[in-house]
Amino acid sequence: MKNFIIILAIIAGFICSNVMSAQDAKTIEKQRQEQVKKTRKNLNQKPCKDAKKQAKELKKEGWKVYAGAPLLEKQLDRSMMYEAETDNEGNPAWIMASDKSIAENYSPAHIQAIELAKIALLQTLENDMTLAIKTGGGSSQLSANESASAIKTTIAAMSLVKQKLVGVRPVVDIYRTLPNGNTEVQVTICYSRRELWNASRQIIRDELMKESEDLAKKADCILNGYCPIE
Repeated sequence: MKNFIIILAIIAGFICSNVMSAQDAKTIEKQRQEQVKKTRKNLNQKPCKDAKKQAKELKKEGWKVYAGAPLLEKQLDRSMMYEAETDNEGNPAWIMASDKSIAENYSPAHIQAIELAKIALLQTLENDMTLAIKTGGGSSQLSANESASAIKTTIAAMSLVKQKLVGVRPVVDIYRTLPNGNTEVQVTICYSRRELWNASRQIIRDELMKESEDLAKKADCILNGYCPIE
């Protein structure tokens, strides 16, 4: 009878733990949804003073938007909103990058500007991930050689990660005509940090598996932000 009661207690504890985990997950998701709703609401409001001031300065420099595109003030305001948004851990919710390009007309300059911005965005991601491996190596018992190998693979994997950046649309998309008649385009792009981080983790893990299953698990452990004590 005593053993039966113990078993029931264990089962009850297990069920309780699962319920609490489910509740925690629901709470986190609810907070995320509220943050998204708040951001969308802010995007529908009038541009802030900083956005208006920055737009005024850019217009003096000859920058403008194409007909039908959101006003420059609105684009800058939206970019500021994305830049300020954080996730539940206080990390930036979006990875953002800006760049420019010059060509004879808008289309090629626009394409090149986006490609350059993607490279800049991936550089930020690469820096964040290699830093995580460097600083988290001790907690997962990575040796110096393993850490170097994981970092090398992470850097090499960025070319594969770049393929994930499909359909990226600029939050800021402006252009100006230069004195020589060429067109200069400047864009700011952003991508969900969590989505891109997790997609990159998967790619890095798969690449490291070709070298060592143990190393792949250790590196993924670090990039996942959780390293169990062995």
